[in-house]
Amino acid sequence: MPLLVQNEITNRTVFSKSIQGSMQTFVWEAKDDPRGGDLIRVPDFFKDDVDFLNALDQGTLTLVESDDPDIKARIEAQANVIAQRRAAAEQRLAATIESRQGRDILGAQCLGPAISGRGQCEQIVLQPASAKEDEPPLCERHKVLHNEFALMETGSKGDPSNPLRKQWVRAEMTPRVRQSV
Repeated sequence: MPLLVQNEITNRTVFSKSIQGSMQTFVWEAKDDPRGGDLIRVPDFFKDDVDFLNALDQGTLTLVESDDPDIKARIEAQANVIAQRRAAAEQRLAATIESRQGRDILGAQCLGPAISGRGQCEQIVLQPASAKEDEPPLCERHKVLHNEFALMETGSKGDPSNPLRKQWVRAEMTPRVRQSV
């Protein structure tokens, strides 16, 4: 029974061998070839060919199907080895990738008053997402007002129609009332 063998690399793979005095060439198309050219049948005696076994060990080719129980065991062992190699390579790669968590930047409109005195300042302030509850979003002109703002919670924890929200609110300054003595 012939062996069903698949190409595992993204390039065409050519395997040539002298069989009974004549040169035989087997060509696998690139992995995931839409016409299925990456999967071909080869003669059963390849299971004992050193060059073919080396191509299997390197992961260039993989055995997909065979009726021989010994070959089925080799297929499973090879699949396990390849899976372990890939997992180890993925772990090594993941260790080299810099984590970008916690580096999000948010843009919010400045909460200070507009220059005209009516409305809100129109400048956009960029600040780290992790610090949005530490400082109110104020532009350089309005940074001096940071003590006039407080973080207020609105909504309720248990009500899905009115979820809990936090927002910066400017405290209203009232003139002091003098007492007459």
